[in-house]
Amino acid sequence: CELQTVAKQVGLDVTTLSGRLASRAPEVDRSAPGLVFTADKCIRCLRCIEVCRSVQGLGVMTLDHTGTGTSIGFEGNRWGDSDTCIQCGQCALVCPTGALAIKNQTDLALDWFADPTIKTVVQFAPAVRMAVAEGVGLPAGINLEGQVIAALKALGADFVMDTRWAADVTIMEEGTEFLERLTAQKTAGTLDKPDTMFTSCCPGWVTHVEKNAPDMIAHLSTTRSPQGIFGALSKTWLPKVLGLEAHSLRTISIMPCTAKKGEAGRDQLAHDGRPDTDLVLT
Repeated sequence: CELQTVAKQVGLDVTTLSGRLASRAPEVDRSAPGLVFTADKCIRCLRCIEVCRSVQGLGVMTLDHTGTGTSIGFEGNRWGDSDTCIQCGQCALVCPTGALAIKNQTDLALDWFADPTIKTVVQFAPAVRMAVAEGVGLPAGINLEGQVIAALKALGADFVMDTRWAADVTIMEEGTEFLERLTAQKTAGTLDKPDTMFTSCCPGWVTHVEKNAPDMIAHLSTTRSPQGIFGALSKTWLPKVLGLEAHSLRTISIMPCTAKKGEAGRDQLAHDGRPDTDLVLT
């Protein structure tokens, strides 16, 4: 048992201390868009602090208080108010107890599938078809695209589409934007110092630039990510093609990264106050 192994490593004797470490009422921080922190599940193994500092290079998490009140903190703020966290989810990946966990919204997706007044459009990223295979014990490299589509349809999804076609749109938009930047530089006579344009496909990267390197924002592509482009087209183009009312559509995105949950909630990725992507599952 990994939990028992970690308990021994940190010197926690669960047989004698069980129930005595909870010096305050259980607290659940749900303020972050994609992740949840349950303080009373934390065993202070410090894995999250280490991966955030040494692997991601951010140092968002801190160790607060002392004694039995010791707990993981987020720069003295609620998690959702952190000035540096990019919601990459690496902390949840290494947490052995579920104290740090991905925000689970599966029940809402199932409710939409079962609602006859709602039409659901599901997109899933290329990585998902491979990750699902490994998740059910199949060898790495097995492509379960067909099975993923069949399973979603069986659960009640009305339309299932591949994010790849939105990625094609992203590439065309980014390529056009890059050429426009070069043309502008040529006109200005500054091609000897070519501009740098970074992709905006990864929301973790975009948030990192915004929070931790704002001087680089001008170098980010203005193109939406494939998820963002799919969401916009699903609420504008698809209703016309399918003969549906846009307000009856719910767009669900299945992605390999928790940062996608935060991206879906951005004000820039909404029309008339309604998000283009209604729900993200990871």
